[in-house]
Amino acid sequence: MRLRRELWCAGGILLVGFAAGQLAGARTVTTPHVAEESPAIGQIPRPPRLFLEIAGRNTTVFALLLTGLVTAGLSAALVLALNGIAVGLLVGSALSAGRDAFVLATLLVPHGLIEMPAFVVAGAVGLRGWRVARRALQTGDPELPPELATLGGPILFGFIALLLAAVIESTVTRGFLLDALGSG
Repeated sequence: MRLRRELWCAGGILLVGFAAGQLAGARTVTTPHVAEESPAIGQIPRPPRLFLEIAGRNTTVFALLLTGLVTAGLSAALVLALNGIAVGLLVGSALSAGRDAFVLATLLVPHGLIEMPAFVVAGAVGLRGWRVARRALQTGDPELPPELATLGGPILFGFIALLLAAVIESTVTRGFLLDALGSG
């Protein structure tokens, strides 16, 4: 299944959302960073529970992206944009508040390099909904079962990548966070 156009569109929507969120996040910080009390290390769940929480949340986002198949791609575009904005707000406000960029990168990059492409794949599949809707309007038959059969591979790939990202986030990223809290 060729999703080339949809992959570019999904990635673009996510990046535009990220840029908008980063600009907005940078503007929300009006005072210089003041040392705050860090959350207690004991409040961070252990890996098995943390994995389930992360996998559950990310699976929900993944499923919402796939609903674009039945909303002519609109829900996929909206979810991609909102997720880009959310991550951009986090990064922009953290950097503007004086947080260490290297520490922020160690907390986002290890799992983000897998998680964001998985969301882009799911978003691309969801954006395919515009083609399904167009076909339904032209012919009266959306031919959804054959379309879904060809999209099974990208959906499975994206879902497995998402679970791998959750493993990394609940172990590697958690370790980096504990190190950062212990020293900060």
